Amino acid sequence: TASCTPTPPVSVAPGATISCIISGTPTAVGTPTITLTVSASNDSNVANNVASTPFTILAGPALAVTKTVSNSPLVVGVVGQSYTITIKNTGGVITSAPISFIDPLPTGISTSGPITVLGGSLSGCSASGAANLSGCSIAAGVPVGGTVVLTVPINVTSSAIGTGTGTNTASIFGGGDLSCTATTPCVATTPATDVKAQQIDAAKSVGVPVQITPLIFQIPYTIVVKNTGAVTATNIQVIDNLGVTFSSGTPVITVSSAAAIGAGTCVINPTIFNGTSNPRLLTGTDNLVVGAACSITFTVQVAYPNAAALPSVAQNNTAVASTYALPPAVSGGASTGSPLISDNSANGNIPVAGDLASPTPVTL
Repeated sequence: TASCTPTPPVSVAPGATISCIISGTPTAVGTPTITLTVSASNDSNVANNVASTPFTILAGPALAVTKTVSNSPLVVGVVGQSYTITIKNTGGVITSAPISFIDPLPTGISTSGPITVLGGSLSGCSASGAANLSGCSIAAGVPVGGTVVLTVPINVTSSAIGTGTGTNTASIFGGGDLSCTATTPCVATTPATDVKAQQIDAAKSVGVPVQITPLIFQIPYTIVVKNTGAVTATNIQVIDNLGVTFSSGTPVITVSSAAAIGAGTCVINPTIFNGTSNPRLLTGTDNLVVGAACSITFTVQVAYPNAAALPSVAQNNTAVASTYALPPAVSGGASTGSPLISDNSANGNIPVAGDLASPTPVTL
């Protein structure tokens, strides 16, 4: 459409001008030509009544969005997991308006910290612990070919466990892209993502006790810990409190044969395990891949003060194997945070997935 001042038809004095603004909405990119024709009833020179000028129509901002997940499956309680949203301006000009994005996270998953951004300026996002990201905005000015990468750190809880339950879709709109609007946003979905929990099982067996004197016994134990789940078990620790097992009769408890790894890749606690003040057998930094196991052997010596203190019933022992999201601050020291999963040992030589806990008895 044309808007002229003064508005034709109009009489124009010699030397005066008419100024026109021509506007419209481009429907395609290209280099069209616009032509303007004027006329007057008393025009003595019609040869100069037509003027043309070419101009260029560029593609506007065009947004392309993808979404990925840091690992599949996602694992309950493990740190460092995230979703990543990548937005690219594939259009012909910089983005002319803010880009908004909305991301309702799956059930049982929430943000574990602030969203980080590369390639743009982000504002308005919910704080840590949010289950529904809304109000997030990326400032205008993403250049042609420019990319904005948003990393959403997440906390995954047990209520998220399931097949495909970690799959997530984000929506974006704005930026001047007329095809990505609030009512018809551009969307991106992660590949199908399951959520699983770690699982370990422990078995404990006892060898034949050796009677050193009428009041002193040496008892060999073996503990086997196995990853019986579908994902890597992290930062494994095994606790064996011998002071609880041999509390009757108040014997002196020592470890006569130091804890050692019989098989597997676990590492013994450098702060020597004694079963009482230090019941931790491992460094707490070992991971077990799916199906992997390690065995721990040691011999405990119990020395009773007198014959009346000797136990008349079997002494029951249970070891507790656990996994953690983080390693201990000091190798072999107290574990960091609460266990992701724990398993009380079953009496026997071979851990079985989901087996019931049962103490390992020894009769002296």
